Amino acid sequence: FLSILGPSGCGKSTLLRLIAGLEVPSQGHVFLHGQEISGSKIILPPNRRKFSMIFQDFALFPHLNVNDNVKYGATGSKKEKQQRVNDMLELVSLTHLAKKMPNQISGGEQQRIALARALAPRPQLVLMDEPFSNLDYQLRQQLRRDIREILKHEGVATVLVTHDQLEAINFSDRMLLMQKGKVVQEGTPSEIYQNPQTIWASSF
Repeated sequence: FLSILGPSGCGKSTLLRLIAGLEVPSQGHVFLHGQEISGSKIILPPNRRKFSMIFQDFALFPHLNVNDNVKYGATGSKKEKQQRVNDMLELVSLTHLAKKMPNQISGGEQQRIALARALAPRPQLVLMDEPFSNLDYQLRQQLRRDIREILKHEGVATVLVTHDQLEAINFSDRMLLMQKGKVVQEGTPSEIYQNPQTIWASSF
């Protein structure tokens, strides 16, 4: 679990979008397992990167019920897709909401469904763009713990973008600290917290 931490406007979400393939780098390169997937000449389209993204506003399809939202990215035969949906809804403990529409469930439930949908295609990497910021404090803490456990259970590498120091420290194994479009420090949360490399990092 890697978190990208920094103040608003420092480039965190842009970096995430470059990884996802939603933006093309003007310079530099993106590599996956040693293979270049984005750069000046080579661009692997987002739909072929086997990454899933969870957005701040959950981005569930409003015209599809919970079951069909999760099924959207699943692959295989009709039976295999439905089995994957059942497994994912069980994993996030929301099997009972399968027939509900997104506007009929709470924000925390929507976030869990967004996670189930993201995991349904068996991604290599999950990208999370400030996924907890629209939730109240108590729910945010609980959901962060639950989602971390679910991702750990699935064994999926995860990149979390956040401006919340506590969130980054509690969620991630490693952190990138960003300021004004640059990575100013990287390491474990405890390394960065105990040994800030700049005055700015220390005050942040």
